[in-house]
Amino acid sequence: MKVIKRIAVGTIYLLAFYFLAGCSSNEKSLLPLSEAVVSDVSGDDLSARTTNNLYDQAHSTKNAVDWDGVYIGTIPCASCPGIKMILTVSEGGYYRLEETYLGEKDGIFRSEGLFDWDDSGSRITFRGEDKRTWMVGENRVWLVDANGKPSSNYMLKKQREQIEAELPLVRTPYRDASELKVGDTIILDGLYTWGHEVVSFEPCASNYQYWATGKTAITKPLNEASFNKAIVRKSPYQPIFIRAKIKVLPPAQEGFAESYDGLIEILDVKKLLTDKDCSSK
Repeated sequence: MKVIKRIAVGTIYLLAFYFLAGCSSNEKSLLPLSEAVVSDVSGDDLSARTTNNLYDQAHSTKNAVDWDGVYIGTIPCASCPGIKMILTVSEGGYYRLEETYLGEKDGIFRSEGLFDWDDSGSRITFRGEDKRTWMVGENRVWLVDANGKPSSNYMLKKQREQIEAELPLVRTPYRDASELKVGDTIILDGLYTWGHEVVSFEPCASNYQYWATGKTAITKPLNEASFNKAIVRKSPYQPIFIRAKIKVLPPAQEGFAESYDGLIEILDVKKLLTDKDCSSK
């Protein structure tokens, strides 16, 4: 029995040696996410721990964690000292990302748009050409590699003092209506028009018009503002500028709304200006 135990222990040490040797052979200078050296915990352990924590927190980061806000951190860079990232995400389903390549001239890149949650409610993926995925945890986000594994070297921390900062507005988050999905809840700038058999919302810099619905307490002031502007200008169907939180609804199947590019519900109005338009706001 002692011989068998010694053989087993020796085999374990040998396997551990080859594993460590294999890890040390990665070239740190390249620093792709899939080969990054994790200083405190492996990608598998991090993924497992985070996932376990998520299931402990009512099974979903999306539902259980106060995740919206600003995250900042510096990740490895192959050609510079590091890449400082400032990621802002909001409960409305949109993001803004600023990447600064430290030590490089003109090394600042900004992007913004919409993101989607995965089925587990623990990861978000940017829409559009930038398909990067982030694992979201308690006051942390981790960039996920091509194999679906996060790394502690690619982690951003939530900034408590910036939680109340204005979150990004997706003024023109799409080139066509097909990029907005049913169920999306976002903040948009646009023109609201009310009149006889017309209740429309046209996002700024967009050629699309949506039939707008909403609770009376929310839409009544908008209708009155558009109507009063029509009286002053002695011309019907006068648009007013609004910044509103909207939700995309399934397309209408009948009535006047059916002829529009889509159907939305106005959930909240952040700003209302009768004397401004999209270009002068």
